[in-house]
Amino acid sequence: MSAKINYGIYVDHKHAFIVSLNHLQHEQFIEENILDNTEHVVLAKHVNEQEHVQNRAHEYLAKMCKSVASKLTNPHSIVIFGPAGSKYTMMHTIENSPEFKNTPVEIEATDVMDKAAAIRFVKGHFSTITVGQQTFTAAKK
Repeated sequence: MSAKINYGIYVDHKHAFIVSLNHLQHEQFIEENILDNTEHVVLAKHVNEQEHVQNRAHEYLAKMCKSVASKLTNPHSIVIFGPAGSKYTMMHTIENSPEFKNTPVEIEATDVMDKAAAIRFVKGHFSTITVGQQTFTAAKK
């Protein structure tokens, strides 16, 4: 039986990537012209056009979340983090997937991060334990 893995999933308005404790596991970028096109949504002349752009963005985000979730194998625990509301769509995708039924999922708001910062965040997240009001950090090897 293979070891259980702690995963971190970073999600912002442009991309998402999976981080395991030791390395970047997988990366998948969201198409910028769909989710990062706020000017187009603001400048849309008709409500129907705005709704169409928002619906396409939501549909693509849902597909991306399913694709990212499908890359997680043998998870022990998952933390979803990032600055955008997209992390909540990712959380709902995982919570509604039977294969993650018994997997603890946490969500945290963070600033925008590059890959290196996301890896540090995941390592820090899984090396600390909070009991009551006290936080303990695992010793560095």
